[in-house]
Amino acid sequence: MSEAISPKIDCVFKDIFGVKENSDILEDFLNSIVDFQSGELKQIYFQNPEISKENADDKGSILDIRVRTAENTEIDIEIQLAYQKDMQERSLYYWAKLFSGQIKSGNKYQELQRTICINILDFNLLTTRNYHTSFGLRERKENFFLTDKLQIDFLELKKAERAVDQGQTGKLLDWLQFIDSQSDNREVLSMLEKKSEPMQKAVGVLLHLSEDEQERDRALRREMFLHDQAELRGEGLDEDKKRRP
Repeated sequence: MSEAISPKIDCVFKDIFGVKENSDILEDFLNSIVDFQSGELKQIYFQNPEISKENADDKGSILDIRVRTAENTEIDIEIQLAYQKDMQERSLYYWAKLFSGQIKSGNKYQELQRTICINILDFNLLTTRNYHTSFGLRERKENFFLTDKLQIDFLELKKAERAVDQGQTGKLLDWLQFIDSQSDNREVLSMLEKKSEPMQKAVGVLLHLSEDEQERDRALRREMFLHDQAELRGEGLDEDKKRRP
């Protein structure tokens, strides 16, 4: 039996969470992060196509997951392995592009929909010890929202790992533990798949991908490409060791 490939390699992550037939997996994951209206995730419309199987080493490949809900909430999910010092600004810029891109000539501003960017990071970014942080637009003194249409979330895998080691539990931690699972992770995966039907399905999809020689090769090439790109930018994939809050 082959070792399981890593779900946090972006092309693998997208194969698990970013395809229509696995929308129940994505729904369960998103419900662990965001408070949605009842039934809002029963219909999830995928906005960007799957990547070509040959594009693992194509720097132009779009490997995020972008969806729209039944209530027209726009959601983008991105996973980053290499430390990026401008991650906050990068995420805000991308949110602004998604938000402003909704409006067409002649449309009214109130037609702009809630837009959420979710960033899964394999490095420590923020000074907080919390593994999940969620940002919006609030008044500084009285703490009320200007609008609920901006939301940017950061999920930091290193802090989630620490939370698990400290005995913390929860659905989001289960999903982050799954995403962060390593090649020698069969015991962890066996434990996780007992948590829920969506998790059981996610583990099954991962193991199926792991048994496919072409998928394993694509994941390896993609991981090597990400390492090479990080080195070219002067950003090691282990940069998180320098940033422990």
